[in-house]
Amino acid sequence: MNHKTFSQVTALIVAHNAERSIERAVLSALQQVGNIILVDDGSTDATKKRAKRAGGSRIDIIALSSNEGIGAARQTAINHCQTELACWLDADDVWLPGRVESLLPYIESGADYVFDECELYNDSLKVSDLRIPDFMFKEDGLLFQFGRNYLPVLGCPLVVTKTATEIGYDPGLRQAEDNDHLLRAILQNKQVSLHRGSSYRQHGSVTSVSRNINLQNQYLKQSYLGLPIDKVINKVKTSHLDWLEKFDSLALLFVRCEDWKQLLLHASNFITDMNLKSRLGEVNNKGHLSRQEWLINFYSGVALFNDGQFAEAEYRFQSALSTHPAPELYNNIGVCRAKVGKSCQQFFEAALGLKDNYLDARRNLEQSELMITTVPLRTHLYRGDYSVNYSG
Repeated sequence: MNHKTFSQVTALIVAHNAERSIERAVLSALQQVGNIILVDDGSTDATKKRAKRAGGSRIDIIALSSNEGIGAARQTAINHCQTELACWLDADDVWLPGRVESLLPYIESGADYVFDECELYNDSLKVSDLRIPDFMFKEDGLLFQFGRNYLPVLGCPLVVTKTATEIGYDPGLRQAEDNDHLLRAILQNKQVSLHRGSSYRQHGSVTSVSRNINLQNQYLKQSYLGLPIDKVINKVKTSHLDWLEKFDSLALLFVRCEDWKQLLLHASNFITDMNLKSRLGEVNNKGHLSRQEWLINFYSGVALFNDGQFAEAEYRFQSALSTHPAPELYNNIGVCRAKVGKSCQQFFEAALGLKDNYLDARRNLEQSELMITTVPLRTHLYRGDYSVNYSG
């Protein structure tokens, strides 16, 4: 690490009751930057004491008197940062050697934010490598982020301090503040770069929000509802994404906002658009057309289900099933049937037969609660994937 890099970047950490991991995090950052700012968000354990023991004179600790939430804590951290650049680090995690140096060239080339990939660990055991999907690197690929998070290290980029301060963090968000911050930055045309390669290590936990799908969706909804939706729609529609990618991204956005009427209208409009393109000969790939039909039926089914039209929703899911079988379709058909008193167990079993660690179908089979899957299951590994098992 050269002296210039060492002095121009501050590590920013927000912590709440992180006494078990904070020293590890601090020590990983001290090897790469000259100064650390830790905002302690009302911890009641030894977080502050252990952080100071690890960081000594090179760590500035700002102690909030109560647990204000991560949005407020992040804003406090960025407000106190005096260096040109800041690099975030979660209190549970570590920077791998050379992280800052590997990301810095993107900033020097004009980026406001740089996001990287990571290793996922359970204690000392490596679980997997989490990669940024290829489609995120295409022109306007960052707009996929408006549908769901595809960045493994969403909350911990290297960032130009002035830009992060300008965009700001919503103090009212206790989770998903990082998603909200990035989406607003994209809407304001800030420059975001993506780095291939793992320079960060995440440590999973059974208490992580990423392991609680219902809670995660609640927090995500809050972050999306604060966005100027009309501006998002226009930005996606006028982008370089193809028309199917635009449809899927906006459908996911409406799901996140739980705007079921808008989702159904979106699917209906897309059918009209698709029929027009077919007549004009613009759709000549049968596989592409099948995917379009699948998505239309899937999202229409989700919208109809949430509008209480269970029979119509089942018909849509069945129509999608005839195009391409998928575990989320079997699960959702089962839930629709359960809602009207029909046999459903075989559909949950069929879903688990295709994906044996499918949490929604498992819960439905055990009759602990009825869980419809509102978005297509991911095809790439991510931190909250049902197949990632944590021992505690």
